[in-house]
Amino acid sequence: MFKKKIIITATSNIIFDQRVQRIDGALSKAGYDVLIFGRVKRSESTLSVKASERTRLIICFFEKSWLFYAEYNLRLFLILMSRQWDIVYACDADTLLAGTVAKLIKRKKIIYDSHEYFEESPEINNKKLIQLIWTFIQRICIPFTQLRFSVSKTLCAELTRKYKRDFFLLRNVPFLRNSIKKSFDNNKIIIYQGVINQGRGLEQMIQTMHSLPQYKLWIIGDGDIKAQLESTVQSESLSKQIIFFDRQTPDELFKLTLQASIGINLLTGDSKNYYYSGANKCYDYIQAGLPSIQMNFPEYEALNAEFEVSVLVADLEVKTLVAAVEKLENFDYYQRLQSNCITASQTYHWEHEKINLLDRLNYI
Repeated sequence: MFKKKIIITATSNIIFDQRVQRIDGALSKAGYDVLIFGRVKRSESTLSVKASERTRLIICFFEKSWLFYAEYNLRLFLILMSRQWDIVYACDADTLLAGTVAKLIKRKKIIYDSHEYFEESPEINNKKLIQLIWTFIQRICIPFTQLRFSVSKTLCAELTRKYKRDFFLLRNVPFLRNSIKKSFDNNKIIIYQGVINQGRGLEQMIQTMHSLPQYKLWIIGDGDIKAQLESTVQSESLSKQIIFFDRQTPDELFKLTLQASIGINLLTGDSKNYYYSGANKCYDYIQAGLPSIQMNFPEYEALNAEFEVSVLVADLEVKTLVAAVEKLENFDYYQRLQSNCITASQTYHWEHEKINLLDRLNYI
């Protein structure tokens, strides 16, 4: 039987990108011949040996600014033109241009998976020219795509409205695992996992730890403001209370998550990217049976209405965050949320979600 060849393109390090790993696995098991191109920074290049046989990690000369995106898309375009494939699966707007041009020349097909509201991310929120460029790229490219996905119902609706093409839901949910019940009293650990960038409430959570001396805060990941936050922790004399971890593989991350008592997913409301988000960490906490503190944004409100799994907060004030943590110190309330997490984990997992991907592929 002829196996269609799919090339997945992303600017992330695939070793740590759980969404791309899950998509790769689902497509491969369904009979597609999959090859992934991702990015690795020069400082991370020793990790490339861990990449799978289906993964190629590109080391760019430029690592930031428009020069990185220009170099990466040019290199992707040359790679796509030099290989045989049937479908290119473009992850986010920053690989869409190369995939679209190659698709048009080769007369093949392209899928666009918008992992976030790219042009509304806080890093470029006040950079109108850059926002216009990313919007323009998508307005030009999206009409040529055969299938489009995004991570939340509200973001799918927003992108459908903006670009006049239907976007379909593909949540960023983890694999089904056997959740382990934990004793709240044993480990008073608050955990954050994910990208360490601005607008994620980490600055406010660090300040909040002064009012929560009985807790530790674990910050797991990497990002633009990690060094700045590490410096803040030092200057605030919180080094014994707040611990930073490097990025972890999915299995290592899950083991750390199981040790925590509270998960956090804190975001600023001035970014549409965050407001419409359906963060993977939200579902990772659920899969670990871990009650969490989330923002009262549409996706998290809807999830909490279905399964009460978190305390919702309206702002990132220190007093608000302290009150949320203290609410979770009520044993009966915490146990109820933890039980709800375990129930919800049987619904929100990749084995269910991948059906949306595979079914849609049958129509292109």
